[in-house]
Amino acid sequence: MEMAYEPQVSETNVSICLQTDAISNLDSRLHSHILNLPALYLSVTVCDDILRYCMVFGPFTGKDNLGCPVTFGVGFMSNEGADAFSWLLSEFVYCMGFAPKDFPMGSLLKTTSFSESENSFFKRYTKPYFNLADFVMHYNSALDAQRNITERFDFSDASKVPILSTEHLFEKHAAAMYTDRIFQQVQDEIIEADRRCRMSHFEMGDNTEIYTIMDNHRNKGVVRHEIGTESYHCDCKLFLWRGISCSHIFWLFKNHDVKEIQGTYIGTRWLKTPLLKSVHNDQSEEASTSADSQVDDKRVVATKLHSLYFRLFQRAQSNVNDIFALFYGMEELSHKLFGDTVPSVSSMSKA
Repeated sequence: MEMAYEPQVSETNVSICLQTDAISNLDSRLHSHILNLPALYLSVTVCDDILRYCMVFGPFTGKDNLGCPVTFGVGFMSNEGADAFSWLLSEFVYCMGFAPKDFPMGSLLKTTSFSESENSFFKRYTKPYFNLADFVMHYNSALDAQRNITERFDFSDASKVPILSTEHLFEKHAAAMYTDRIFQQVQDEIIEADRRCRMSHFEMGDNTEIYTIMDNHRNKGVVRHEIGTESYHCDCKLFLWRGISCSHIFWLFKNHDVKEIQGTYIGTRWLKTPLLKSVHNDQSEEASTSADSQVDDKRVVATKLHSLYFRLFQRAQSNVNDIFALFYGMEELSHKLFGDTVPSVSSMSKA
């Protein structure tokens, strides 16, 4: 895996910024709504085998459209001073070619547990006194594991048909737009609106309807409906905090016979992967280098390969003969492609 490498060395400070491949660059463009820089202490060797520094390891991480962690790049610092962090962030922006997107301040509330989770994840792939060569090798393994989880969720998301809980067309529309894990959260808000929310107050202004909606948790949401633009705004600010619409707005959707959710109330953060990539197919992506395009093409094919394997395995696992036939077919293909075989199952019994 190719990496961008940018060191800064002075008499009192050593900083290193490592940015990974085109896949990480693409991930950062798609998923930088939440950018986090947790600090994890590691001992690594930099420059040569004589100069050894106890350095702070900081992975740049975010959340993808499935709500899973995604790593954009990493950095090392000999101290946690403001200058070191400032330099590291500027180098990260330089490597990525753009600044991270703005994101709601409410998103910061969960970054402490998120940082702890990421630190725990990377500790499984690192050991004290790694040199940079050791680190890069194990870091690549960590990224492969992270991306494999994402690919499995993507496959599940593409093949799973959500079960709807209401007859409202906007719920069906939401199921088609959101990834399955996020749709479950949106569906909870829709169910709350359909079965439990009630209006406690209403007033009419200049082309504006103002509703006070109470939910089952005794939370009050004041929703302003602009008649001319058909826009809705709730002061509970759930969309700002979590990127999904609240039950108070869905209550108005139900009573106004809304059939499809406007893009304003869906956003791009939690879209299904094909929709998300379509949204971000801008000039900067079209201008990417041919090398980056080849890496992206490789990832697409790799994803399809994973999907094909899981689909074949699911179809074969209920029949022992099919399982053996699938194994021997893959063994034969392995021999044709690479001149070797996968581990033999000759000692296994079909009974």
